[in-house]
Amino acid sequence: MLAAELRIVPYVQGSLKLVVKNYGPSIAKNVWVTFQPLLPDPSPEIASQSVTPFLKRRYSRKIATLTPGMELENIYYSGRPGPDGIFVNFEPLPDQVTVRLVYEDTSGRSYRDVFHLDTQLFHDMTIATSSGAPDAKIKEIAGTLKKIEGHMKTRRGGRGPGSD
Repeated sequence: MLAAELRIVPYVQGSLKLVVKNYGPSIAKNVWVTFQPLLPDPSPEIASQSVTPFLKRRYSRKIATLTPGMELENIYYSGRPGPDGIFVNFEPLPDQVTVRLVYEDTSGRSYRDVFHLDTQLFHDMTIATSSGAPDAKIKEIAGTLKKIEGHMKTRRGGRGPGSD
């Protein structure tokens, strides 16, 4: 059983990844992944920074096999705060997309699945964070290191390393 879904990118605020995963107990063969509407190319102004070409290239050809549990991930929504503070997608990809998966099992039986994905589902999400979360701990460690650096500079009289 294959599925296509959008997931939050951990530690990257406002970004979503497209995941195609084999949830089944057996190999999926001859996998075709298509999109409706078709995925556009990025404009020349952003083409060098866009990840959309990687997504399009990955799914432009048949995938020979997806083993059980295998996941294919690509950034789909790269959120950047707009003038009003609301995230907008840097990528030229539609907010709503239909992903069609066509594949076979090891016996040659064909399967077709359709997934209607919508980035808007994530816009009204609320989350809770903890001071024990990894990103909070990293910020705490960085602050402590800055304090240590400040104390070290004070003890050296503002001199740089090795100036003793």
